[in-house]
Amino acid sequence: MRLKIETLEHKLVQETASHVPVLEGVICSKNAETAKLVKRVEQLEASKERLRRELGASRALYSRNRGESQEGERRRLSLKLRWMNSFRNPFQPIHRSLLTSSMSACSVYLSIHYNSA
Repeated sequence: MRLKIETLEHKLVQETASHVPVLEGVICSKNAETAKLVKRVEQLEASKERLRRELGASRALYSRNRGESQEGERRRLSLKLRWMNSFRNPFQPIHRSLLTSSMSACSVYLSIHYNSA
């Protein structure tokens, strides 16, 4: 019986030993695959960081351009509104001052010419 157990143990050790090289190969293969995946993750993280920086720069550029565009549009509309109002209201402060100075010049002229006569 003892001999039978020793024989079985010996066979078990031989079978186990025959599986070790196969398992070592699988482990090496998995280690290589893991190393490749780690490199890929590092590349993706670097790419993600680069894209984040580009996005931030693009957003800043977009905001600046949009602000400039809106400011230009505001300026254009303001000028257009002033231009349109100059036709609607001929007695704006600038026109009133001209009118006042013209009226005073006329009144001086009239008073000189009609009072002296």
